[in-house]
Amino acid sequence: MTCSNCRHNTMFKKIKSVVEKQNLLNTIGYLTKIICREKKGYILVMLSEVIFKVLLNVWRVWMPMRIVEALTEKNYQSVLLTAGIFLLGELICNTILGALDYKAQVTEEWFDCYFSEEYSRRCMEVPYQYTETKEKLDEIKNAKDGLDWSGNVACIIDSLKEVVAAVISIVSVFAIVFEEAPLLVVMVTILVLVKAKIEENEWNEMEHYYGQLSGLNRRMDYYFYEISNYKYGKDIRLYRAKDLLLNRAEMVNQENAEKMKTAAHKVAKLRSKSSLLEEIVTALQYLYVGFFTILNNLGVASFTMLIGSTAVMAASMEKMFEEYQNMILGSEYFSWYSTFISKKDEEICYGNEPIDMKNDDHVIKFQNVSFKYPGSEQYVLKDISFEIQSKDKISLVGLNGEGKTTLVKLLCGLYPVSSGSILLDGKDILQYDREDFCKFVSVVFQDFVMFARPLSDNIVFTEQQDGERVNVLLKQLNMYDKVQSLSKGIDTNLYKEFDEQGYEPSGG
Repeated sequence: MTCSNCRHNTMFKKIKSVVEKQNLLNTIGYLTKIICREKKGYILVMLSEVIFKVLLNVWRVWMPMRIVEALTEKNYQSVLLTAGIFLLGELICNTILGALDYKAQVTEEWFDCYFSEEYSRRCMEVPYQYTETKEKLDEIKNAKDGLDWSGNVACIIDSLKEVVAAVISIVSVFAIVFEEAPLLVVMVTILVLVKAKIEENEWNEMEHYYGQLSGLNRRMDYYFYEISNYKYGKDIRLYRAKDLLLNRAEMVNQENAEKMKTAAHKVAKLRSKSSLLEEIVTALQYLYVGFFTILNNLGVASFTMLIGSTAVMAASMEKMFEEYQNMILGSEYFSWYSTFISKKDEEICYGNEPIDMKNDDHVIKFQNVSFKYPGSEQYVLKDISFEIQSKDKISLVGLNGEGKTTLVKLLCGLYPVSSGSILLDGKDILQYDREDFCKFVSVVFQDFVMFARPLSDNIVFTEQQDGERVNVLLKQLNMYDKVQSLSKGIDTNLYKEFDEQGYEPSGG
């Protein structure tokens, strides 16, 4: 039984490793495609950063050796000159790296906005029939968390740059160390690999912790952010709901804290081991190089170059493995976002039949309509049939949850019927052009939404606005005089989120 479990665990780790690498390749490919399409200059900035980071590492190995050589020869003029060149090279490289880093940050800020905009666009494109399912809500939340936790372009590409720079730095000093002390290369490599394995376990613990948070985070967002909205203010005060809501928020917070406590306890142990190994690697470098120098009668300059090369090699190895783990974890989180963005949901298929808007006589007919929500086996509506003629006034009466709102959603084409059909003038509503049908049906739901945007946007919902048409509508609604009395007229913002002079409409 134990052997069977071991085989299963080994197989699981192999599968997980393959998935992680595939996620990493997919993420790099996805980001590269977007970078090449949107900001090609960013590639040149990345390559330049890598080159100057490698140059700086080599410079810090080579120049101290030259300074020590000059000191050994008591050529103090050469010492000053070499030290001056060393500092000047440091200044030039760091200045260029600072400028490149600033340029990269500006571009990465742009990408932050780009990905957030793509996320918002995708959320609004999700077919409505999926927006009320737990699976889709968790998927949407995971995508947002994945975007936030991965750091999108900035963190993943920065890690990629560090990995490439580390690999080149290792190659550049490897020959020096291996020629003089091959055993040291082997020992340092083994210790760094062990440290990398410990850090991988640390990342796995954190990944496991964050992977449990999608549903919990939605509740935390609600309690800690949504209920702090001033729109809830009067209800919270009138019904003395503050303590109840704070207690609920505290329960969610405690649940998160317990999960975090478990993960943090395991991570703390792993980090202690990692820190100890790091000290061992440093001590081993100096001890080995020191003894090697004494036994082989190496000069001080050779000692300086060897210890510097070993330090660069060890630090670059650690950096390479560390940033590789960052890339693996970042790509795992980013895959939640990219999967959501790229996923094609099954949409309701609409036709292109036009609706005769000039005709005032229309007939809507529900014909043996049954409906159950996605993922549910229980019918909300069963074999419903009725007919509505133009100018008919119909009231739908029933208890909460009896399907009144659902019926209206079906009529709007927001959900496909499970069976039966809804007809407009003898044709299934899905045969009509969607734009025409949206113009034909006008609905005000009980949970209607108004946006913190100008009044004109809330009336027209389009960039192209006909001012005269808007004024006609306002007069028909007996709102024209009220709107004209506002500080900015039709351009007055609703609510005060972004405008202190925004208009707060009555809830009545």
